[in-house]
Amino acid sequence: MRYVLINEFYSFGGAEVQSLREKHLMESKGHKVLYITFDPAFPQGRDKDEPNHFNFAVDYPKNLRRFYYFFRDRRLSARVKRLVDSFAPDLIHVNNSFFYSYVISYVCRNYRAFKTVRDYGAVCPNGLCADNDKNVCRGACKEQCLKRCMPKSIKQKIKFGLAVYKFNKRKRGEKKAIDLFACPSRTLTEYCCRNGLKTCCINNPFDFSVINTEAALQRKGSIRKFLYYGYVTEHKGVFELIDAFKEFSEDKDVTLEIAGKLDESIQSRFEKAAAGCDKITYHGKLPYPETMKLLSEIGCVAVPSLWMENYPNTVLEGLA
Repeated sequence: MRYVLINEFYSFGGAEVQSLREKHLMESKGHKVLYITFDPAFPQGRDKDEPNHFNFAVDYPKNLRRFYYFFRDRRLSARVKRLVDSFAPDLIHVNNSFFYSYVISYVCRNYRAFKTVRDYGAVCPNGLCADNDKNVCRGACKEQCLKRCMPKSIKQKIKFGLAVYKFNKRKRGEKKAIDLFACPSRTLTEYCCRNGLKTCCINNPFDFSVINTEAALQRKGSIRKFLYYGYVTEHKGVFELIDAFKEFSEDKDVTLEIAGKLDESIQSRFEKAAAGCDKITYHGKLPYPETMKLLSEIGCVAVPSLWMENYPNTVLEGLA
């Protein structure tokens, strides 16, 4: 089978780890795989180490980025379509898309295609499936989003209104282009079906060999080191975790390790919060093998959250 796998980023978080696992699995079964990404942090063109990986390193200026959220980049669409047409796939899997969803939907229109739903952004304009008071909602098709989640300030009202518009436009395009949606968690699968997306549940695979279980067992019962890893952003609950840890750690010999990509919009606030406690260490964004090495050295994985979590790799790896 000729198989196209599309993921917006080459390296970011759990979705990208799963994409590479899927690519290698399909190739090991004898299928021809074309892997397409849109990662501005990765070189443009064909990967010299992975010739069947092609990256479109598009990085729009900030003042144009919002513009492209509303319109399909026709030039980029044509480039991607030429590449896919020349490969002539039997099936396209969209593993993760948001910013380039209009382009990807355009390319998928004339092929059999399915998409993996990675988070509640599939059913919620703000992506959290929780309102301003952090109460869980049922998704856009079941709620009055503009009434329930409308912010107070004029600026935030405008931003949220545009987010709702973009959400509805993206969903219309995907419904026309995608034949089936797949989701790793049963709960989000049920949400998607209730919100009009034909979705089936397929749990993420997990390679237990990446965890040094022998080293972890030697530390069994120890909770001296706590670890938060993944995207470091506000809705993940990192500030609540830091505040709680500061209070908890006052008279204890413990540390909190934090690893992952830092959301630029909270950088100064995060640095100030973490600097207030010498028991907190931020490691920055680590390569996956280094993250797994760090995981085997700690006693407890902390997964705070202010949104509806889906099926995070951090939980699977922490359990392992």
